[in-house]
Amino acid sequence: TRYPEFEEESAQVGAGGTIRLKKKTYSAPSRLKGYWLHGRLYLDRVELYLGGDRVHVMPRVHGDASGINWRDMAGALVKKPGALAAYRYREAMFPTPPWRQLWQALRERLGERAGNREYLQILSCAVGLDDAAAEAAVTRLLAGPANLSLEGFRDAAGLCRPVADLAPFVPDLKSYDSLLEEPSHE
Repeated sequence: TRYPEFEEESAQVGAGGTIRLKKKTYSAPSRLKGYWLHGRLYLDRVELYLGGDRVHVMPRVHGDASGINWRDMAGALVKKPGALAAYRYREAMFPTPPWRQLWQALRERLGERAGNREYLQILSCAVGLDDAAAEAAVTRLLAGPANLSLEGFRDAAGLCRPVADLAPFVPDLKSYDSLLEEPSHE
């Protein structure tokens, strides 16, 4: 008897950015909220499809674990930083021990509310980095607590900060005026 390579199930991505497949909760990118997705559950991974297009792949979880990935959830939580304190999957928001240390240090320095907000902004900024680069930046940030902030994280990660003092670009449109003028009929 040949067993199927994967199991299939369809479900909707909820407002919280999660989807339940085979009684397990997984995170999905925020852009997929509200969509009905078709899931293929392999032994080692879950693939999510919208129509015929594969839109997300994540490791499959077994046992009592949930498949919440901080990269999927950081963007949504940064909009509601107060929710972190009671967030059901809060532990998933600390990818490694240095991240938890950063969160605790920010809360000690800035207070619970502001510390949560700053932490989530840093976490959201780290989504674009690979795991090793993000953790190295957190470790550098913790080594010099004087710059314990989003800006400090950007510096530690080697990310460019937006330059706020640049004047907006204003093109000189005079050269185009001649193109719009009526040709003279002399």
